[in-house]
Amino acid sequence: MIKHIFRNLTRFKGATFLNVIGLSSAFAVFIIISMQIRYDLNYDTYHKDHDRIYQFTRKNISTGESYTWLSRPSIREMRNSIPELNNISLLKRNLEEIIRIINDEGDESVLRDVMYSCGDEFFKVFTFDFIEGDESVLKDWNNIIISDRFAKKYYGDKSPIGKLIKNGRSTYTIAAVYKAFPISETIKGDLFVNIGNENIDNYDNSNYAAFFKTDQQEIDAKELDRKLMEQFMPESLNEDRTVYANPVKLTDIRYVIEGKNPYTVYAMFLLVISILVLALINFVNFSISMVPLKVKGINIRKVVGESDNKLRMVVIVEALFLTVFSFLVALFLVELFRRNSLSSIISDMSWVNNHLIYYIAFGVSILAGILAGLYPAFYSTSFSPALVLKSSFALSAKGRLFRKYLIGFQFLVAIAFIAISLFIQLQYNYLLTRDGGYNKEGILHIDHGWSYVKHDALKMELLTHSDIKDVTFARDAFGVLKGSMSWGRATSKGTHVQIDPVFPVAHNFLDFFEIEIIEGRDFIFADEYSEHGCWIMGKLTMEQQEININEKIPGHNDVPTDIVGVCENVNALNLKTKLKPFGFFVFGKNPWSYLPHCYVKFLGNPEEVIKHIKDSYKATDPNSFIAIEFMGDELKAAYAEEENMKKIMQSLSLIAIVIALLGVYGLVAFDTRFRRKEISLRKINGASVSDVLAMFSVAYLKIVLISFVISIPVVFVVIRDWLSAFPYKIPIYWWVFVLAFLFVALLTLGISLVQTYTTARENPINQLKEN
Repeated sequence: MIKHIFRNLTRFKGATFLNVIGLSSAFAVFIIISMQIRYDLNYDTYHKDHDRIYQFTRKNISTGESYTWLSRPSIREMRNSIPELNNISLLKRNLEEIIRIINDEGDESVLRDVMYSCGDEFFKVFTFDFIEGDESVLKDWNNIIISDRFAKKYYGDKSPIGKLIKNGRSTYTIAAVYKAFPISETIKGDLFVNIGNENIDNYDNSNYAAFFKTDQQEIDAKELDRKLMEQFMPESLNEDRTVYANPVKLTDIRYVIEGKNPYTVYAMFLLVISILVLALINFVNFSISMVPLKVKGINIRKVVGESDNKLRMVVIVEALFLTVFSFLVALFLVELFRRNSLSSIISDMSWVNNHLIYYIAFGVSILAGILAGLYPAFYSTSFSPALVLKSSFALSAKGRLFRKYLIGFQFLVAIAFIAISLFIQLQYNYLLTRDGGYNKEGILHIDHGWSYVKHDALKMELLTHSDIKDVTFARDAFGVLKGSMSWGRATSKGTHVQIDPVFPVAHNFLDFFEIEIIEGRDFIFADEYSEHGCWIMGKLTMEQQEININEKIPGHNDVPTDIVGVCENVNALNLKTKLKPFGFFVFGKNPWSYLPHCYVKFLGNPEEVIKHIKDSYKATDPNSFIAIEFMGDELKAAYAEEENMKKIMQSLSLIAIVIALLGVYGLVAFDTRFRRKEISLRKINGASVSDVLAMFSVAYLKIVLISFVISIPVVFVVIRDWLSAFPYKIPIYWWVFVLAFLFVALLTLGISLVQTYTTARENPINQLKEN
């Protein structure tokens, strides 16, 4: 049996090679994309009873906006008053991300990491597996607990207990180590400290996320809202209210709060299944097309006494050998991908977390081999040996029609992939190039942390370089964040306004970014030394909140503060966030926060400018620790999810095209081989070579056209749903569909013409003699 199988594989080397290319590519794609799907489906599932953990938010029914931050007194009162929220706990991500590790000699190592402050109930909600110590150590506010991941990275195999860590002005002692959460978690920090008495009775400071675990599988949001209103606003129970409780499941936070596209996982699942089915169809198609070449030999063996079952087993094992061999080639391709820079589009490719996917892929290869071999095995042994041996054999018209259906499906998938890939590319380009209302060219962004205070000296030092044209500062990264600080304020007329986002900035910020002032004036240097600071509101804010420039809006100290100007609308957040009422604010002479973000506008050699920036920080503060990025690169990073999806779709489109064209190659090769007599008769009756070429080409183009028509509603629905997650999006252009069709049609036409041409030029007399 083995000898016969290898003889067949080597005899039909072309078909074997094409089968291996198609199958191995599909198995590699299946493994790689399944890794990303596994990562997404397992996101936030580490913690015990994760399906009963919620983040508490409030949602405005009128605007659709959710408010995820609460004050500490509000959280405390909800815990004490509402049974469902008896273990509600707060969490705050510390603004200062510069961490200083102090060794035994007192030397400091500087790094960036996320540190969280939390309350006592936090450990009842989330799962902490402690390796050394336990959560009780945080009763001492000077202690800190760290993950084993952090400990391994910075302390090696030694115990870190008792070591010191500085964050801002605070110094903490490591008192416990816990097993690190997976990277696929909303809470990614490796450092936790006690929140202490920070803003413990301050209702005006809403900087805290609230999480709780319930005893129920699902929360009745309306009932929870009623209890909250009954407890805190009983006078409003019978009124039409615009805000209600909106608890968000832990596993939904990345979609509802963080703005991830919920359609991405489902789209990737459908895409990877489509590629696999595409390759398996191709494999079956090739197997069927080889039947006429093999059937004579099979039936000779029947004549000499071999049973049908044995002959069928040979065909099935041959198919099984090909699929398993293709799986092994796929493993090699996956490893090549892992070592390539493109591997960054997959969040986790580790063997430890993905070994089950390899087992599933191997099982699929076994099953595919068996199923793909069954039909050719039974079909090729179903004919009378006498019939096969006495005459030439070709597949029936019904069999050819079946294979055309299979090719049609391949065309449909290929056209759909190309169209979807083009739409994703266009949306990604739109996000990067859409005018956000400000200049973003030739700008470097430096994050120097919240403890850096030498802004004036730094600016003077930076401007000594001739290529640096201007310098400004801001509290938050500009243009790239999904969300930022939001202030609810009462106007001088007694109405309420919600300004979201609020961007505290230096006086020259708007001029630096070339943001147009349409009413009033720009900030001036003196504003930074005024008593209460001042506002510049966005045009949208003035219109939606019905404010005029003569009104006063409380600033950071709740004192009525002047609106000195109105600017054009600006997308201060990234374009995955809808433009909302926003304002720029200058703190004045009594800021509660320094501005941790520096922006530098430059011309010339960026390497020299970056070196000067680093030297300037060292000159003004030797202990400074900075991160420098080009603003253009940051904007790209803000749309990393879309960029990854674009790369995945482009890769899948290429593979889908290759597999579909392999199918076309097999179909044309079969048709030309077994329609030679028909071609010869047509030529004897006056048909030219071009007539024969046209006959074949039109037949294949009809299949492409039908597949194109069917693909239009499929692509439309997929792209419509995917684009629905973006407040700013491209239209669904008609020409994208046409371009995808033309691309596949031209490739198909090319293959058809090249393969048919040789047969069409052969002498018809010779063909008739052979037949």
